[in-house]
Amino acid sequence: PIAHAGRVMLVVVCTPDPRAVEAVSRSLRNAGHATIATIAPERALAVARRAAATLDAVVLDAALGAEACITAAAELRALAPDVEVLVVGESAPAATPGYASATVAALMPHLHALASARAR
Repeated sequence: PIAHAGRVMLVVVCTPDPRAVEAVSRSLRNAGHATIATIAPERALAVARRAAATLDAVVLDAALGAEACITAAAELRALAPDVEVLVVGESAPAATPGYASATVAALMPHLHALASARAR
């Protein structure tokens, strides 16, 4: 695992591509984080409802579509205001207020910084 100064985080990864969801999840697990992978935004929301107290972040793939990402992000924020919602991908809706947007390459440093901040 990649060393980081923070704590282990629980991250939900949601992308419509099963290979991509597995690849991102594997990268997060290799970095020492716990993941729940899904190809359906509804499942990500269901996990957030059950695990709001322990969930740290949700990664949504922009390939889900802008409307699905914005709707899921808003519902996630309402369910668990402290959960970091990240929309990743080339077509990420960067102008969505209140939500981080990043490329997949920027995801790991961002999550490491979040883990370090939450460890304090």
